[in-house]
Amino acid sequence: GVTIEGNFTASDFEGSMKGKALSDLQSAMSTNGTYVNIHTSDHPDGEIRGQIKVKGNATQ
Repeated sequence: GVTIEGNFTASDFEGSMKGKALSDLQSAMSTNGTYVNIHTSDHPDGEIRGQIKVKGNATQ
């Protein structure tokens, strides 16, 4: 798998997470309720999709 790291706050949320707390995202990630979908010009509906999971201490 691929590990991507970064920092964000609840003010960065968009779409269905807009206005929600970081704990809501953590909960969704803990229950496999989050994913990334990469769109390309050849596959505008999505070429690659993968689940986002919590690894380690999700509160940091």
